[in-house]
Amino acid sequence: LIEETNTALHIAYSEIQIAGRLNDLRSTLLLAVDKCPYCGILPADELDHYLPQSIYKAVSVYSRNLIPICHKCNNAKRIAVALAGNNSFFHAYFDVFPRLPVLIADVDFTDNILVINYKVDRTNTTNDLGNKLDFQFTRTKLNQRLIKESNSHIFDNKAAIELMYESNNEDGVKKLFVKQYEEYKIKFGVNFWKTSLMLALSNCDHFCKGGFKNYFE
Repeated sequence: LIEETNTALHIAYSEIQIAGRLNDLRSTLLLAVDKCPYCGILPADELDHYLPQSIYKAVSVYSRNLIPICHKCNNAKRIAVALAGNNSFFHAYFDVFPRLPVLIADVDFTDNILVINYKVDRTNTTNDLGNKLDFQFTRTKLNQRLIKESNSHIFDNKAAIELMYESNNEDGVKKLFVKQYEEYKIKFGVNFWKTSLMLALSNCDHFCKGGFKNYFE
């Protein structure tokens, strides 16, 4: 009876797909988030079984085992599970992040070249969470993806940066970055990539003092 029930639950997942009888559950879960919780870049448009449904059939349609995720991260996680034989990503619902920065943006502005890199700071994490973040960070190629997004985000703010510099020189640019940092921290938390980026830029004096002009060129 247990095996029959598990098989029925496993099969029932097909009803969560678009036009299925459980499509409302799919819609509710996807509407609960905007961006993918694993990268913070792309929209969460798929559902991932944190515990693989092929193994854990009983939780195939359990809402807390269905994580909204983008296709890139979902594909990376699927491959990672197949290779590693376990679930090495953090759980978007149950893993508790510290209220201190874990995702750190490093910014260097030398010879008018802005170099941005992201890293996981394990100082304030448990060993288990740190291991998951390191594995996930590498598997999803998150640093490379965030570098591209970061440059796009800065260029999107070009007009605001130039305006603040014209009105109050470097102090205006710093205030802009600090203001954005505070807003992102409230809206997305201290470990969102834009939050980390704005904090790093606010501390990059050369960039704020007008170096951004050469960067934009």
